[in-house]
Amino acid sequence: MKGKYDYYKSDEFLAILKEYEDCEKRNVPCIISSEDYADIAEYYDNNNLTEQALRAIDAALDIYPGEIYPLALRARFALVHNHNPQEARFYANQIEDKGNMEYHYLMAEIFIAEKQTEKADSYLEKVFEDIDEDELEESTLDVASLFTDYEQYETSWKWLQKIDERDDEEYLLLLGRTLEGLGRNEESEKVFNKLIDIDAFSSDYWDCLAATQYNQHKFNESISSSEYSIALNPDNDEATLNIANGLYSLGNYAEALSYYERYNKLRPDDEYGELFCGICLINLDRNEEALEHLLRAEKIAPPYSNNLPDICQEIAFAKDKTGDLEGALASLDKAAQLNGNHAELLVLKGQFYLEHDQTEEAQLCFNNAIRESNSAPDIFYRIAVAAYEAGYVHMAGEMLDILYKNTNWNKGYSYMAVCQFLGNNMDRFYEYLQKAVEQDAREAKLILGYMFPEGMDPSDYYQYAISNYSML
Repeated sequence: MKGKYDYYKSDEFLAILKEYEDCEKRNVPCIISSEDYADIAEYYDNNNLTEQALRAIDAALDIYPGEIYPLALRARFALVHNHNPQEARFYANQIEDKGNMEYHYLMAEIFIAEKQTEKADSYLEKVFEDIDEDELEESTLDVASLFTDYEQYETSWKWLQKIDERDDEEYLLLLGRTLEGLGRNEESEKVFNKLIDIDAFSSDYWDCLAATQYNQHKFNESISSSEYSIALNPDNDEATLNIANGLYSLGNYAEALSYYERYNKLRPDDEYGELFCGICLINLDRNEEALEHLLRAEKIAPPYSNNLPDICQEIAFAKDKTGDLEGALASLDKAAQLNGNHAELLVLKGQFYLEHDQTEEAQLCFNNAIRESNSAPDIFYRIAVAAYEAGYVHMAGEMLDILYKNTNWNKGYSYMAVCQFLGNNMDRFYEYLQKAVEQDAREAKLILGYMFPEGMDPSDYYQYAISNYSML
């Protein structure tokens, strides 16, 4: 992967690209190889220039009908951009050289897109029975890369075990990504640090390191790694987004907002940035502005986007904050239609009703949520948090008390600590404060931070509370 990115910066590729673009301006065919056309299309696609990429592929197919590289790339466009395996098969069937490994990779990719990973794996295993020995290592890496790109990490891991040469950068990169995908982030971090020792000027390696650090909640380290990446590539959208996410996770919403806005300029087609601009603005109590960003996110999101339910839910929050209860409830109904997570959304409905002191309607929503979830502890906990957020602190404390006494639930100690403090139950406040800091320091900072000096580490909360609140 790194080699391909380096190629796009090379004089050789830039000369071919210039020749192609000159021909396009003059509206005449450009006589370059089908592989060169595919490289140009992939280059455009990597830079979010989808229309230009498709034009390059169509130009290649006018000159080279049946050629594997433009047809394979056109099929992948159908998979990635249109989420249409049937369309991808249409282009795959036009490939003349069906013995080429690129064809086999494409067929496996179509199987994966159809959620038939095992079939893709067995298909490639059969292909590899006849592969030449001198192609084995490189082709095995290609297969591992394919499964990694589609987040099929267990299958990718299986193929990586077939590799003998394990000091190769491409192998290490895939190993690091796969370990991260398997949740083995400490091992993944070591791999990416090794890659950076090999090439400290690779923004891709810094991006990967930042991601696995973020997964371990090493937010400051993750931000620092992304800053190195941006120093190498100022227009790096991935690094910009990672800094934004890190700042958001640290509760620095104003600064995070500025990075999400920068990301939006780099990726105006991606609804994720607009979504989190809205979320930051809600946390900053700038709800009218939040609603503008969230509605924009909803508008630009493709219909298959996994972000749409969250967008609708955040629109509901923003509308509720601006006093539009009816609009908020309608947005929650829309979210329910998109993901069907009715019990959780019923809890939010109940919270909104509580915030407007419509207690009977809220109770009905909470009862329905408990019934739909078969009395799941998670839903009971969400109701307690909803009551807390709506200002019904006594109710929240009672529900958490019931949850802790009757189940093995061990989350939300920060909320319980606040409930006990506000109820002047100081012994129980200290008890749950200590549990909160030990269990989840990040949550403790977010929920309890207002009670302590700004910048204080959560590990110091308990001793500070004992010294300063014992006289209350």
